Amino acid sequence: MFIRIITILSLSFLPLVLFAQINLDATIGAGLSYADAKNTEKYLPILRPNAGLSVAVPVTKNIALQTGVQYTLRGYNTVQKETFGKDKSYYLTMFRMHYISIPLMLSVKAYSDDKLQAWIDGGINYNFFLAGNMRFNYKNYKNNELVDEKGKTYIVKGWFTPSKYSPTMNSYDVNALDIALKLQLRFLYKERYSFLIFHESSLYDIRANPDNKASTVKMQYSGIALGYRLF
Repeated sequence: MFIRIITILSLSFLPLVLFAQINLDATIGAGLSYADAKNTEKYLPILRPNAGLSVAVPVTKNIALQTGVQYTLRGYNTVQKETFGKDKSYYLTMFRMHYISIPLMLSVKAYSDDKLQAWIDGGINYNFFLAGNMRFNYKNYKNNELVDEKGKTYIVKGWFTPSKYSPTMNSYDVNALDIALKLQLRFLYKERYSFLIFHESSLYDIRANPDNKASTVKMQYSGIALGYRLF
């Protein structure tokens, strides 16, 4: 009976012990957002901010599980050019997309001394599309002089589709869930301040309905961030 009471009390206090070991870090930084595109037009990278909260749960002294929530503004630009002698036409699209991400990563301590720790984090990032827009600009030149210019902004929507070829209203819409591999190098100074270098590579084509079914566009995101441990 006594052993049972001790066991119940121990299990009751276990969540409090685990909570006491949890580390919460706030981060803010910037990243280069671009696309790995095949059989389609050229995609140009853009630099945009990121911010988040990271939760680390120690498993051993040198191993931890990491999750949290992160906001990123992502996107890319596309440029197409048609030339007819001295006449030229430029087609520019600018995609801007807001995402909330939830990572699930394994962290391994690679180095440690009195002040500095180095961690290698790797795992899966689940990116949920929130909102976005696509700006289309057209410029037409004759004899190297601008004679026509048009522009329009479209709302980008996210769709939960059974496949990347499922029909949607617009070819510029995206899949609502983008799953990516994430690798990160994290430096922790005095167990309070952190510096992160990371890269994220999508596993899926982000477009809900590509015009060319032989083409793929997979998001890439490389960035840095500064962090502060809240507890």
